[in-house]
Amino acid sequence: MTPKPPFTPVREVVETVHGVEIHDPYRWLEDTGSEEVRAWVAEQRAHTRAVLDAYPRRAELEERLREVLSGGALGPSWPRGGRRFFSRRTGSMEQAALYLVEDARERLLVDPVELTGDSTGALDWYVPSEDGELVAAGISTGGEERSTIHLLRAATGDLLADRIPNCQWGTVAFEPGGESFLYTVYPPGEFYGQHVRRHRLGRPAAEDELVFQPADKTESPGPISVSPDGRWTAITCNRGWGESSLWLARAGGEPREVFRGQDESVHAWFSGDRLLALSNAGAPNWRCVVIDPERPQRASWLDLVPETEHVLLGVEASSDRLLVHHLVEACSWVSVHRLDGTFEGIVDLPPLGTVTGLGAHPSATEVFL
Repeated sequence: MTPKPPFTPVREVVETVHGVEIHDPYRWLEDTGSEEVRAWVAEQRAHTRAVLDAYPRRAELEERLREVLSGGALGPSWPRGGRRFFSRRTGSMEQAALYLVEDARERLLVDPVELTGDSTGALDWYVPSEDGELVAAGISTGGEERSTIHLLRAATGDLLADRIPNCQWGTVAFEPGGESFLYTVYPPGEFYGQHVRRHRLGRPAAEDELVFQPADKTESPGPISVSPDGRWTAITCNRGWGESSLWLARAGGEPREVFRGQDESVHAWFSGDRLLALSNAGAPNWRCVVIDPERPQRASWLDLVPETEHVLLGVEASSDRLLVHHLVEACSWVSVHRLDGTFEGIVDLPPLGTVTGLGAHPSATEVFL
């Protein structure tokens, strides 16, 4: 007989949000630092272990899982400066590692397990610089979501001494010249208050200057994007999952809010010299627009990929084409367009599949799906 799970107390919390009454009977479990919650977690783990260990076909299930997982996994490819970066985990590896291809030769750039000396060492995300010379890699251990930024030189694989803890989501934007970058970071021990700082290579993270901090600490900045000439910085600032605002800053200037969505979102980035954005402002299925930083008001946005009957998931530009990713009947549908948005054709993809990354860059003619 399967043992009963440990008792979990119900402590009702009721709040009214936007006129809707929200009942939360288990909010007390969010206090992960309390002794009571720690004891509850330990009891749940022991119960789970007892149930799994007693499962009569456990050995058969474990064997099948090992067989399936031995196939490994290949992450999306991102071209930068004549190099192609991608992550991969083979069947014998505990975690995915970061690789690059240059002059048709593949080599390992960093293995998080080897780097940390911990089998749980994970490559959470990575961001190559625009010229492909540097890579910022977020690495964590023990399932911790807060990554520590590590910096690597792509040409040699050398690991720089710079370390920046408490980072998440891979929000890094290298500035022209490659000697500095912007990034988002949480205050130590905090779950809110994410802000944007500038790091200069070789300097202690404690000396990084504050670039942008939302007045409301529950708002989260990111992504960040810097124009190739360094004249402009675009910061998307998110309020929950359904609203965001866009902030722009001239070089050396303070960011100013140029769009604030009400139940609407915008996600902006520089693609070459153009500031592109995905937005559902006035377009529930999303559209891609071009924004002039000198005239960033919503009324001046120009449609690059207009809204259609299908949800727009992503747009990326190579040196001469746009890749446009829509969701059609729960499957990925990728089309090719000229840089002015003119439709050219559909990419022939396997049926019933999902595209997890559009690997393109204005410096490259090749694209990767």
